[in-house]
Amino acid sequence: MKIPITWRYLLAFYCLSALMGVSHEMVHHAAGFAICGEWGYKTFNFFALTKGCQEAHPDTSWLATLAGPLLFNYVPLWIGCITSLAMILARCGSCGPAP
Repeated sequence: MKIPITWRYLLAFYCLSALMGVSHEMVHHAAGFAICGEWGYKTFNFFALTKGCQEAHPDTSWLATLAGPLLFNYVPLWIGCITSLAMILARCGSCGPAP
């Protein structure tokens, strides 16, 4: 498959990358709210739980840190890998060794 690298393609890729980055941080922030019951502090590339949350919820506060990479890095990565593999296998048939 040939991917046409045009300015429209690059703009769409940039927008998707920015959306994924902001969403990554927003998921940290929303998970922190779900755990602590209060919104913490968030910027475009940083989040912090509300004061006292880690002390009040020591067993679950780390889940807010895990939520961003899990939902907006690893899941899209695996979706892309599985989709690409399915496309390759559909194109070449069995792709096994010749008898």
